[in-house]
Amino acid sequence: MEGKLGYNGCMKARFLVLLILAGFLAACQVTSPVPAAPTPGLPLRFTPYHTATGTPTPTPTDPATPTPLPSPTPTPRTHVVREGDDMFGIAYWYGITLEQLKTLNPTVNPNAMGVGTVLLLPNATPTPPTPNAPGATTAPLVISQPVCYPTAAGGLWCFALVKAPADAGAESVSATFRLVDISLQTVAAQAAYLPLDVIPAGASLPLAVHFAPPLAGGLLPVVELASALPLAADDPRYLDPVDFQPQVSVDSSGNWAEVSGTLALAAGGPAQVRLLAVAYDSTGQLVGFRRWDDPNPLSAGSPHDFILVVYSAGPAVHSVQVAVEILAEPVTPTPTATP
Repeated sequence: MEGKLGYNGCMKARFLVLLILAGFLAACQVTSPVPAAPTPGLPLRFTPYHTATGTPTPTPTDPATPTPLPSPTPTPRTHVVREGDDMFGIAYWYGITLEQLKTLNPTVNPNAMGVGTVLLLPNATPTPPTPNAPGATTAPLVISQPVCYPTAAGGLWCFALVKAPADAGAESVSATFRLVDISLQTVAAQAAYLPLDVIPAGASLPLAVHFAPPLAGGLLPVVELASALPLAADDPRYLDPVDFQPQVSVDSSGNWAEVSGTLALAAGGPAQVRLLAVAYDSTGQLVGFRRWDDPNPLSAGSPHDFILVVYSAGPAVHSVQVAVEILAEPVTPTPTATP
């Protein structure tokens, strides 16, 4: 009996082990779940959730000892004089005083700086005034729509007129010409400066740039005023002529015009003389200009004769306007003898 019970108990235990093993194997079988059909008329909704991510603890490292770098030797800063620059405007642009600029350049005549003259600047790096800074574009100048004329080589001459209000002049005037495509993307850009240092109240002066070839077709010219400084009334740097009656002769071809005459001072001098001849077509459109610098200083009682030719970059020349700028040369004080 005990043997049967032992045998039966053993068989039951084996049967139980087999059932457990069969259940375990059935649980390990992978079956594809059948998704439950959504209830008709009820939208499926998804509940988003975020899994918290632990922030790793950085492993502390020993800071490296920085190696001291040698102090750089300051590189002298310079400014190359461009057409239309004057020492006052350059000093203002770099945020320094006129006396600082003169002290750094004792051999440069402020009123006789040629294009290409190199001026020393302080080593400090001042912040140049932005076009909207007080005093940078306070003069309410008006600039015309640009007009461009193609050259035989495939380039482009572009012109615009700057007009000063009747009650205020300006100096150090500059602008930017751009050529834009049909999507208004800038293809080329150039800076332009007035051919004279100042534009008197109520006067108009030209701007011009040349875009070199090759250039794509269908480009649109745009011009924007970049900077200008207000001109003080009765500025002692500039003198008025006493005798200035230019004669203009337009060639029958309309390609050019000749300007001639005599210029004299009532008092003062010596002074630098600049003449500007601006040519217009029959519709009043600007077609070209030419500046002439007198190679000899002008003084009272010593009139100078002048002659210059201005050419058209586009239609025939119909009329010419002439402007004159007389810049007084600084007076060198005579050293006083000491006992």
